[in-house]
Amino acid sequence: MADYKVKDSRLLSLLLVLLGNTMYAVSVKLFLLPAELMSSGTTGIALVVNHLTGMPLSLFIFLFNVVMLAVGWKILGRNFAMTTCFSSLFYPIALEVLNRTLGDVCLTDNIILNVLFAGMGLALSLGLV
Repeated sequence: MADYKVKDSRLLSLLLVLLGNTMYAVSVKLFLLPAELMSSGTTGIALVVNHLTGMPLSLFIFLFNVVMLAVGWKILGRNFAMTTCFSSLFYPIALEVLNRTLGDVCLTDNIILNVLFAGMGLALSLGLV
């Protein structure tokens, strides 16, 4: 019986990571990018690199996450790497899929609404992850 609880818990955790990363990518695509807003963390660095070099966000995020995953594995061990690997790789894939499917969709030109929706979306998605 306990074995099923562990498997159910792992499945729920995986689903929450999927949902959270998808919500994060949606928030970036629909609110940060159209309003040319900045973010912190990997996405913020990727936005700056994209602005300066034109490098696609999803490519930079993927490469940066792979490097950080390797460093994390080395410093924090295998368990850290295994629990964050899926999340680190899924987000840039989700962002690229949204970029290709949604194109230049802009839900609003109102900067205040973009800031509010981006903030709420990023906070909720990171909470889930």
